[in-house]
Amino acid sequence: MKQTLILLLFFSFSPLASDIKYSFGYGALTSGVGARLSVTEGQNTAFISTGCWNVFAESLEGNACGGTFGLQSSYLFPGNNHTFGLAYGNLDYEVDPVTGADSTIYGVSINYSYFMNGMGESGAWIGAGYGNGSGDYKDISEVFLNIGYQF
Repeated sequence: MKQTLILLLFFSFSPLASDIKYSFGYGALTSGVGARLSVTEGQNTAFISTGCWNVFAESLEGNACGGTFGLQSSYLFPGNNHTFGLAYGNLDYEVDPVTGADSTIYGVSINYSYFMNGMGESGAWIGAGYGNGSGDYKDISEVFLNIGYQF
Protein backbone atom coordinates (compact mmCIF):
# COMPACT_ATOMS: atom_id res chain seq x y z
CA MET A 1 0.00 0.00 0.00
CA LYS A 2 2.81 2.39 0.93
CA GLN A 3 4.62 1.77 -2.38
CA THR A 4 1.41 2.38 -4.33
CA LEU A 5 0.88 5.71 -2.60
CA ILE A 6 4.45 6.77 -3.34
CA LEU A 7 4.07 5.83 -7.01
CA LEU A 8 0.78 7.74 -7.27
CA LEU A 9 2.37 10.83 -5.72
CA PHE A 10 5.34 10.49 -8.07
CA PHE A 11 3.20 10.29 -11.20
CA SER A 12 1.03 13.17 -10.02
CA PHE A 13 4.13 15.40 -10.36
CA SER A 14 2.44 16.56 -13.56
CA PRO A 15 -0.63 15.03 -15.18
CA LEU A 16 0.63 16.25 -18.54
CA ALA A 17 4.23 15.08 -18.08
CA SER A 18 6.00 15.54 -21.36
CA ASP A 19 8.53 12.78 -20.97
CA ILE A 20 8.87 9.51 -19.05
CA LYS A 21 12.29 7.83 -19.27
CA TYR A 22 13.99 4.71 -17.94
CA SER A 23 17.68 4.65 -17.01
CA PHE A 24 20.21 2.07 -15.92
CA GLY A 25 23.46 3.01 -14.25
CA TYR A 26 25.65 3.36 -11.21
CA GLY A 27 25.58 5.96 -8.42
CA ALA A 28 23.17 7.74 -6.11
CA LEU A 29 20.75 8.50 -8.97
CA THR A 30 20.19 4.76 -9.53
CA SER A 31 20.57 3.57 -5.90
CA GLY A 32 23.93 1.91 -6.56
CA VAL A 33 23.83 -0.42 -9.55
CA GLY A 34 20.20 -0.06 -10.55
CA ALA A 35 17.35 1.34 -12.58
CA ARG A 36 15.63 4.72 -12.54
CA LEU A 37 12.22 5.95 -13.72
CA SER A 38 11.98 9.69 -14.35
CA VAL A 39 9.31 12.17 -15.41
CA THR A 40 10.46 15.41 -17.05
CA GLU A 41 8.39 18.56 -17.25
CA GLY A 42 10.17 21.59 -18.70
CA GLN A 43 13.44 22.12 -16.85
CA ASN A 44 12.64 19.73 -13.98
CA THR A 45 12.80 15.98 -13.55
CA ALA A 46 11.38 13.90 -10.68
CA PHE A 47 12.69 10.35 -10.31
CA ILE A 48 12.52 7.15 -8.32
CA SER A 49 15.10 4.39 -8.51
CA THR A 50 15.97 1.04 -7.06
CA GLY A 51 19.29 -0.73 -6.89
CA CYS A 52 22.01 -2.38 -4.83
CA TRP A 53 25.45 -1.24 -3.75
CA ASN A 54 26.62 -4.69 -2.72
CA VAL A 55 26.20 -6.42 -6.10
CA PHE A 56 29.49 -8.33 -5.85
CA ALA A 57 28.57 -10.12 -2.61
CA GLU A 58 28.01 -13.86 -2.63
CA SER A 59 24.35 -13.32 -1.80
CA LEU A 60 21.92 -10.40 -2.05
CA GLU A 61 19.63 -11.88 0.60
CA GLY A 62 20.38 -9.05 3.04
CA ASN A 63 18.93 -5.56 2.91
CA ALA A 64 21.80 -4.02 0.92
CA CYS A 65 19.35 -2.94 -1.78
CA GLY A 66 17.03 0.02 -1.60
CA GLY A 67 15.38 2.93 -3.34
CA THR A 68 15.90 6.61 -3.95
CA PHE A 69 13.66 9.52 -4.93
CA GLY A 70 14.68 12.99 -5.95
CA LEU A 71 14.46 16.03 -8.19
CA GLN A 72 16.86 17.40 -10.80
CA SER A 73 16.69 20.72 -12.58
CA SER A 74 18.46 22.47 -15.43
CA TYR A 75 17.07 25.81 -14.24
CA LEU A 76 20.49 27.09 -13.12
CA PHE A 77 22.20 26.34 -16.44
CA PRO A 78 21.61 27.33 -20.08
CA GLY A 79 20.04 24.50 -22.12
CA ASN A 80 19.04 21.22 -20.55
CA ASN A 81 22.29 19.21 -20.59
CA HIS A 82 23.56 20.30 -17.15
CA THR A 83 21.44 19.50 -14.10
CA PHE A 84 21.67 19.97 -10.37
CA GLY A 85 19.59 17.90 -7.99
CA LEU A 86 18.72 16.70 -4.53
CA ALA A 87 17.86 13.12 -3.60
CA TYR A 88 17.09 10.95 -0.57
CA GLY A 89 17.68 7.23 -0.55
CA ASN A 90 20.04 4.29 -0.70
CA LEU A 91 23.63 5.63 -0.47
CA ASP A 92 25.69 2.67 0.68
CA TYR A 93 25.58 -0.53 2.70
CA GLU A 94 27.05 -1.74 5.95
CA VAL A 95 27.77 -5.15 7.43
CA ASP A 96 26.69 -6.12 10.93
CA PRO A 97 29.92 -7.10 12.72
CA VAL A 98 28.20 -9.84 14.70
CA THR A 99 25.87 -11.52 12.18
CA GLY A 100 27.56 -10.47 8.93
CA ALA A 101 24.19 -9.36 7.51
CA ASP A 102 24.09 -6.46 5.05
CA SER A 103 21.86 -3.45 5.64
CA THR A 104 21.21 -0.31 3.62
CA ILE A 105 22.42 3.14 4.63
CA TYR A 106 19.99 5.89 3.64
CA GLY A 107 20.82 9.57 3.40
CA VAL A 108 20.68 12.79 1.40
CA SER A 109 22.74 13.57 -1.69
CA ILE A 110 23.30 16.57 -3.92
CA ASN A 111 24.12 15.75 -7.52
CA TYR A 112 25.42 17.36 -10.68
CA SER A 113 24.80 15.50 -13.96
CA TYR A 114 25.60 16.12 -17.59
CA PHE A 115 23.13 14.53 -20.03
CA MET A 116 24.87 14.09 -23.40
CA ASN A 117 21.66 14.61 -25.44
CA GLY A 118 19.68 16.66 -22.91
CA MET A 119 17.85 15.82 -19.69
CA GLY A 120 14.64 14.60 -21.35
CA GLU A 121 16.31 12.71 -24.23
CA SER A 122 17.74 9.24 -24.67
CA GLY A 123 21.49 9.00 -24.20
CA ALA A 124 24.33 8.67 -21.74
CA TRP A 125 24.76 10.78 -18.61
CA ILE A 126 27.63 11.27 -16.20
CA GLY A 127 28.03 13.28 -13.06
CA ALA A 128 29.16 13.47 -9.48
CA GLY A 129 27.60 14.06 -6.13
CA TYR A 130 28.08 14.30 -2.42
CA GLY A 131 26.14 12.11 -0.02
CA ASN A 132 25.71 12.08 3.73
CA GLY A 133 24.01 9.28 5.66
CA SER A 134 24.27 7.11 8.73
CA GLY A 135 23.58 3.51 9.56
CA ASP A 136 23.76 1.47 12.74
CA TYR A 137 27.48 0.67 12.37
CA LYS A 138 28.79 3.08 9.75
CA ASP A 139 28.36 6.74 8.82
CA ILE A 140 29.16 8.03 5.36
CA SER A 141 30.06 11.42 4.01
CA GLU A 142 31.53 11.00 0.56
CA VAL A 143 31.86 12.17 -3.02
CA PHE A 144 30.72 9.68 -5.66
CA LEU A 145 30.32 9.12 -9.40
CA ASN A 146 26.98 8.88 -11.24
CA ILE A 147 27.00 7.27 -14.67
CA GLY A 148 24.28 5.71 -16.79
CA TYR A 149 22.20 5.49 -19.93
CA GLN A 150 18.66 6.83 -20.35
CA PHE A 151 16.23 5.17 -22.76
